[in-house]
Formats: sequence, C-alpha cells, structure tokens
Amino acid sequence: MIRTVEENLYNFLVEKLKEKNITVYRGVLPESRYSDREKGNKGISFPFVLLRIVHFEQTREGINSYDAFIDVELWIGTKEIDYIQHLEIGDFLRKEFLKASTVNNKFAIDQSEAYTTDFYSEEKDPFFFSISKFKVLGCPEQSEVLINFRGGNNV
Repeated sequence: MIRTVEENLYNFLVEKLKEKNITVYRGVLPESRYSDREKGNKGISFPFVLLRIVHFEQTREGINSYDAFIDVELWIGTKEIDYIQHLEIGDFLRKEFLKASTVNNKFAIDQSEAYTTDFYSEEKDPFFFSISKFKVLGCPEQSEVLINFRGGNNV
C-alpha cells in the first residue's frame, strides 16, 4: 500500500511542478559534499519540494470496515525569491491537491483533516522553508480470515 500511494503522490507532484521548474525529492534531500560539488554535481536544487510519508496506520471497525491513513509532509525550500512567492508555492499545491482530492485509484485526500502550511524561516533571504501537512486515505489490507471467508474457502 505505502509504496503505491507514495509513488502516486510523487508522480502527481512532478506533473504539477514541472512547468514551475521545481525539483521534487523523495524522503530525504540529497547529500551535498564538497567533493561532489567539485565534480559538478549540484546537490540540492532550489526551489524544491520534498515528499515525506511520516506516519501510516490501519484500523478495523467491524467485520469488513477498514481505514488506512497516511500522514504526508511536503517540505518546500526556495532560494533568492520573494517571501510571498515562496508562500504561493504552498498555496498552489494546496489548491491542486484539494482540486483533485481523489485521483482515479491513486490517492484520496482526507478532507475531514486540515491541510496546513507552516512557514519556518527565521532569517531574511536567501533561503525560505515551509512544511505543508495533510492526510491521505490509503488502501487497507484485509485479513486472511476475511478473504478466505468471502471466497468460500474453509476458514
């Protein structure tokens, strides 16, 4: 479940941000060592959005009622742009995710939870950072007993 949802979120972000020339990373930012920079490798490319799955869980209520929730963070990093332009990236992502809250068997935004963006930069230029947080409904796994029971097999 988690791999599929993360890949679908990543592909959605890449598609929405390619025209804005924003790099999308998964999980952690790439290392930026001095030796790599000497060889011409950039390391972190600004602006960026870092997709992080920070928590997932599954609950069961009754015989055939499952809920699977995934907490998602999008870390937004910009360099040498205006403060309001930075915030507009978070606002753009909020609009795009909520506009397409259910994407054909790929992911569904849980709109009963808040979609938040918090600004974390304390110093003026050149770097600004913020984190958007929201919850996605995953694809729950059913128990073997229930699958066998529904299929008519001996339990």
